[in-house]
Amino acid sequence: MSKRKFYKQRKKNHTYVILLVLLFFISVLNNVDQPQINPGSSLPILNRLSGSFFLVPCLLLVLYFAWSPIKNRIKQARRKKQLRMSGIYTIDRMTGSEFENYLTVFFEDLNYRVEDTGGKGDRGADKILIEPSTGMRICVQAKCWSKNVTFEAVQQIFTAKTLWGCDKAWIITNRGFTKQVKETAEQLGIELWDREKLIENMYQYNKAKQSGVYSEHATFYSSPESRVFHDDRCEYGRKLAGRSGALVFEGFVRATESGRRKCNCFK
Repeated sequence: MSKRKFYKQRKKNHTYVILLVLLFFISVLNNVDQPQINPGSSLPILNRLSGSFFLVPCLLLVLYFAWSPIKNRIKQARRKKQLRMSGIYTIDRMTGSEFENYLTVFFEDLNYRVEDTGGKGDRGADKILIEPSTGMRICVQAKCWSKNVTFEAVQQIFTAKTLWGCDKAWIITNRGFTKQVKETAEQLGIELWDREKLIENMYQYNKAKQSGVYSEHATFYSSPESRVFHDDRCEYGRKLAGRSGALVFEGFVRATESGRRKCNCFK
């Protein structure tokens, strides 16, 4: 949280505290030293309602301040779990080539076909992805850095998109992007994966990977040229289920015996 947001939130909390104290004292004073009134009169009821009118906001504010720290702790616990399961701290320690290989496994598990671009002669693209459903070509530049990605990366990937005959261009990093990169990428139609997007995608990926308990009564699908198989819980599995020529495996064992591995799709 920035300093400006911090002080703004603190000022807001102080306002709530002052309001809470004022309402509390008004409520107390409203219910103390009341004159004796004829029991048959409707005024005692009005007095009680008047007291409740001030008491209810007090209770609501108390609940608000009690819930706020609980809500923050829940958010912090979720964030820690997301960071842990995403493996972002392991990614931060990777070299550039290790990060590229990590992304290769990730996209292959999502049924993309991954093509290498030849290392030093890559002409601005580290990997070429082929989308499984559309066949579109995506040139990818992977940046495992300790600082934000600069404008040079946009120039490289934009050139690579033309040289490699690709339909899309992505830059994937474990850090962030400068303002100039963001503005230019938006104008050129380049998709940016910053640290937060990488964490979210890797969290979903690893979560799906860890929760994979597969029944022998389940049905799995694959295309003849694919190295992975799917079930009907993922988008590609549902598409393959209704496609002629798709391979069908009854049970997890039969699917693995085909030499393929289970996808980790989370779409």
